[in-house]
Amino acid sequence: MIAYQQSFAKMNKERKSAMFEKGDYVMHYQPFTQTDNAPGKLLLPWCGPWRIEQRLRSRDFEMRHIESGVVRTVAGNTLTAAPPPDAPGDYDDRYEMVQHLRDTPDRLAGSYDLTAGEFMIVRTGQFYSVARTKEAYSDGSAHVEWFNTKDGTGNAGSKYLKAYADSKADAGEVYQMKGDPTKRLWALVERKDMVCTFPWKTMASEQRAVMLPPSARKYFAADANPRKATAGTNGGKKK
Repeated sequence: MIAYQQSFAKMNKERKSAMFEKGDYVMHYQPFTQTDNAPGKLLLPWCGPWRIEQRLRSRDFEMRHIESGVVRTVAGNTLTAAPPPDAPGDYDDRYEMVQHLRDTPDRLAGSYDLTAGEFMIVRTGQFYSVARTKEAYSDGSAHVEWFNTKDGTGNAGSKYLKAYADSKADAGEVYQMKGDPTKRLWALVERKDMVCTFPWKTMASEQRAVMLPPSARKYFAADANPRKATAGTNGGKKK
């Protein structure tokens, strides 16, 4: 799949808009910008597969991502046919599976329109983390920067601060997270790991460490568990 996507630029250099029908699987082209301290070269501009839900007007299509369940309306000239699935029926099976995940309470809804600057709770293995969106992508994923308590425990009663860079650390970054998964300052987060967004006005305008808002503290209580807890509202607008 990756090799196929990497060849898209050459394959589709002078292509014209294609016509697709409901049920077709496609790849969507989304130019990306360089996120601070993130390796943009590792991102592929072609994302998918998406399933065409319906054709709108003459050259616009409504489509659903078969992994995240995100729905987008795009112009036909940003689409190309998806590569053949690894196994017969694979795309159909993944599309059917994502239908069951669309409204789960511990997952940010596929219909939610995530934007840069929003804070969110992210499921990171056995615990939760706090992140701020640096850039949101059409497939529902996003580049985020991390926040954590100074001692790395991620508890509800301490002040949080932004992760910081350290030129002497591995990959030039430091992230104080309990469990220290990769010492990361940023990450590319998939929609399935996003729990909810929340407003955090004090942190949005401050560089110093501040407390989490009450709506987010419950995820860092002693009995909080990403495998069992349920999120509340999505804390923002929907498409």
